[in-house]
Amino acid sequence: MSDLIKSSMENGGDAEQGAAGDSAYEETLKKLFVLKRFGVKLDLRGPRRALRLLGDPHLKYPVVHIGGTNGKGSTAAMVAEILKEGGLRVGLFTSPHLNRFTERIKVSGEEISRGDVVELFQEISNLDPDLTFFERTALMAFVYFHRSEVDVAVVEVGLGGRLDVTNLVQPVVTGIMQIAADHTAYLGRDISRIAWEKAGILRPGVPAVMAPGESIEATQVLKNMSHARGAKSYFWNRDFQMVSCAGDGVNDGPWEYRGPGGALKIQELSLRGEHQVRNAASALALIGLLEGDLKVSLEARLGGLSRVRWPGRGEVFTDSKGRRVLLDACHNPAAVLALKRLLRQLNYRNLHVVVGAMSDKDLEATLVPLVEEAETAIITRAAYYRSCAAEELVRRLQPKVSSTRFSVVTPVEKAVEDGVGRSSPEDLVVVTGSVFLVGEARSALLGEKTDPFQVTDPVHPPEVSRSRQRSQQNPS
Repeated sequence: MSDLIKSSMENGGDAEQGAAGDSAYEETLKKLFVLKRFGVKLDLRGPRRALRLLGDPHLKYPVVHIGGTNGKGSTAAMVAEILKEGGLRVGLFTSPHLNRFTERIKVSGEEISRGDVVELFQEISNLDPDLTFFERTALMAFVYFHRSEVDVAVVEVGLGGRLDVTNLVQPVVTGIMQIAADHTAYLGRDISRIAWEKAGILRPGVPAVMAPGESIEATQVLKNMSHARGAKSYFWNRDFQMVSCAGDGVNDGPWEYRGPGGALKIQELSLRGEHQVRNAASALALIGLLEGDLKVSLEARLGGLSRVRWPGRGEVFTDSKGRRVLLDACHNPAAVLALKRLLRQLNYRNLHVVVGAMSDKDLEATLVPLVEEAETAIITRAAYYRSCAAEELVRRLQPKVSSTRFSVVTPVEKAVEDGVGRSSPEDLVVVTGSVFLVGEARSALLGEKTDPFQVTDPVHPPEVSRSRQRSQQNPS
């Protein structure tokens, strides 16, 4: 990134957490990366045994458990920030990360140290060498939260819900956010089946907040499952809502929240977009259902919603010349629709998009609706093994979009620089299509370093993992 862009972009980003070259930490990342060969193993017996050997740390504190396809990370971040504002010591486990593995595990906003990552990874690996990437990561979080003496933990589901390792927690309240097609190799394309998998986190007697989106099928499945499981459910626009006091739908603030916890007038939301209004209402409903020592004041709720940060999701940077770059890590069709709604709230003359994606995604369905609205599409490739080659992405998209000018620019840093160079203060540059792409772009804009290399949850299991999946037993 040029000195101009690197030095002039301002957004108050997190300071870099020390040098990225710590040898023990880097070696641990390498070991985590190798674990991708084990794929996703939807079987809870191994992690359950390991947790028992660790003394069941995940049962030592109350948990807010949040699943869904889109919006679960944003909602988890809001809930955690509200609880922190209320004076509680809060663990937050989310995935994936943008720049640093340590982003996944936080206590009251502070990332786990690299040293703790190294020690916990070794401790858990010694218990069971067959645990997958995500299983080890989740167990590291559970142990870290216990040893950090958190008052409460907010835990985001990784994949699905029913057989996700996070489903070993015993929540005091659960949430299921928007349900859409993603990770179809595991969950299928049928929305009813996907909703059924997501509903696997429901517990008897544990209240559940539901904001599944517009799918009638998904909504009905969640209603049926919550009744069958004996979980009292609270649905968006039925039991809780966010009403714009400006009288223009839900987009424009101030808003009035109505639902569990009582009515609340909200002047400011720090996260942008209509979908974040729904997520904020869901967060308030989850908070409103907490009892005893976990209840927080109205001031804490307002403070949390106005201060929460969730990088790379509708995040806007502006340089000294007034040129704007919006980062959004959407990577499935439903998330792109939410991004398009957000764009309609912004004023700009020309739209320039910097796009890259993972090769296993539904590229045309995800990216064409956005690219066709842009004047220029700068196609790039994130530095990750699953990334689709830029030339292949152009080949897939260009025949379906006739009015957009395409170019190929790599690496990501140069692509963002190219997009900004094409724009004026009246224009908007959008960087989107994958978490990895947005992470690289954000690092370049802020002048921060990432981890030595990217590690993340694998999505291509070898046949051995598929056979394990076929022979899996349902969790108790």
